[in-house]
Amino acid sequence: ARKKELKAMPVGELKDLATGKGLEAGKKEDMVGALLTHEAEVRAAQRAHQAKIREVLVKKKEELEALSAPELKDLCAAAGTKGMLAKQARVELLLKQWQDNDGVDKAIAKMARDAREAELGAMDKETLRKLCIKSGVECFVKEVIVDRIVKQECAKGRFAKPRLEEDEDEDVAQPASKSGKKAQVGDMVEALLANEANRKREREQKKQEK
Repeated sequence: ARKKELKAMPVGELKDLATGKGLEAGKKEDMVGALLTHEAEVRAAQRAHQAKIREVLVKKKEELEALSAPELKDLCAAAGTKGMLAKQARVELLLKQWQDNDGVDKAIAKMARDAREAELGAMDKETLRKLCIKSGVECFVKEVIVDRIVKQECAKGRFAKPRLEEDEDEDVAQPASKSGKKAQVGDMVEALLANEANRKREREQKKQEK
């Protein structure tokens, strides 16, 4: 359907669409193929990013659920919430606060940085030396080299949140049922995913209003 839609476009509109996505203008058939490939890559990047969001949310939830009731109470008090609350309510409250403080983006950036450090750490010294020269980083012992390369790449935005061209909104989670703890946990994650999607839309709207 998308291929048919692109083929039906006037060449001028197709060229504008292609160049607007950073693709080269050329023959109509070539531009259609390039756009289809590009859009497939964008969708794959979106799915991968959504999977990472779910992963960090589940991990954070499990970290909080592993804490004792007194520990959760202390964290809630530090967050400005006192009084009697069930453990699950405390977990939800702390998760929401963590999310509002850009916890998801920070966690994903840390995942990317840790993965890059592991990748660089697995390289031999000669490969690292060449990378240092290319990056303009002074060569020292391997651990220092890895740290400096990662810091330089971080400054250049390598671990920044990716800008995706299209949004795939998550379905808003339904209120938790009474069918068991497993359903409630799943609902919590889905609600957090929906909240993250809403936060993203709000940020984009604010950028457009400026």
